[in-house]
Amino acid sequence: MRAAVEAIAESGPAGWSLRGLARRAGVSHAAPAHHFGDKTGLLTAVAA
Repeated sequence: MRAAVEAIAESGPAGWSLRGLARRAGVSHAAPAHHFGDKTGLLTAVAA
């Protein structure tokens, strides 16, 4: 979640990808999609 918040703060909600976020967080490229489904799901989790 920290990596997502940092990426959104730096690039805005449209300026990042799940794959880039995974790289930044040091997890597999599939991990964010597995946990959140898509960018909308991740943004919803961050906003909650």
